[in-house]
Amino acid sequence: MKVSGELPFGQVPALRTTDGKNLLVQSAAIYRFIGKHNSSKKTASLYPQDFVDAAKVDAILDQDNDLAMGLTISTYPSRFGFGFLEKSPENVKDIRKSLSDEILPRHLASIERTIEPNIGPWLGGQQNPTIADFALFYRFESFEAGSYVDVNMNLLKPYPNICAMMKAFHDLPSSAVDFSQ
Repeated sequence: MKVSGELPFGQVPALRTTDGKNLLVQSAAIYRFIGKHNSSKKTASLYPQDFVDAAKVDAILDQDNDLAMGLTISTYPSRFGFGFLEKSPENVKDIRKSLSDEILPRHLASIERTIEPNIGPWLGGQQNPTIADFALFYRFESFEAGSYVDVNMNLLKPYPNICAMMKAFHDLPSSAVDFSQ
């Protein structure tokens, strides 16, 4: 698909709509599509109807981009004009240490503050999980799994609200989100 030019930006993720007519790309666009599409009466919407709440969710998705930027660049340096890093593994190791020790904790602290435990464990002060929870859950799982070389696997431990969100996400029943619509 990349070689044929079918992927508009030459990369994944990509989601083909069930009618086969559209190929959607870019993570946040796909999350929003799924969140807005999943508005059946059987399940809570994954994207708030209220404009202010939707903006809070969008802000968290943008914060996820900020959180991941250094990791993405250090993983795919040539894509972003930093190809010289591929010849300097020691520099990448130093970058990852800085990310792990300083940059990621700063972003995680900001995300931690969006969770209001008296409302629920979900990001952005929402009562139900949203697309932001799905996006960040995947990112946080990657940290805990050690997917990023030279990044502390225990990065989330100092953030009790994030840890509670992760547990609540793991505890969601599979029927909590219905994508059959």
